[in-house]
Amino acid sequence: MINQSLGAVGYEWDFGVIQGKSDRENPLFTYREPGIYTITLTAYNEYWVCPTNHTLTIEILPDGAIFSQCIFTQ
Repeated sequence: MINQSLGAVGYEWDFGVIQGKSDRENPLFTYREPGIYTITLTAYNEYWVCPTNHTLTIEILPDGAIFSQCIFTQ
């Protein structure tokens, strides 16, 4: 995923599966099964308060393609 947060210093990614979390700015994640997944990015400012959450729902198709109807929303 590519993080486009501005001014953030801390990140919490949830890829919608067990063991699917990261605190990296731009993590890599591989889904092992086709399905519909909700990805959430929580970005923190320099004081670690007032986090901003963005979510995206994607569908991983059996051939490995990714389908998404929209971009991240707040």
